[in-house]
Amino acid sequence: HGPDSELSSLTEFVKESASYSPLVLSSIDFLYENYKKADLTLNYTAEELGFSPNYLSVRFKEETGIGFNKYLLNM
Repeated sequence: HGPDSELSSLTEFVKESASYSPLVLSSIDFLYENYKKADLTLNYTAEELGFSPNYLSVRFKEETGIGFNKYLLNM
């Protein structure tokens, strides 16, 4: 157990409890896999996933109801 297993459980819960697009699911997975990195930002995540930061930001907020940065800060 520990923080990593709790994050893993939370990630699974988020995936099962909502019908998000593959883009948003991928970004949530990416955040939980990389949350300890100091350079984890919207721009970095979007670049890694192959999308523009603006597109990812809009889709993330539309689907989750939470802005990307607010989600990241509350992890």
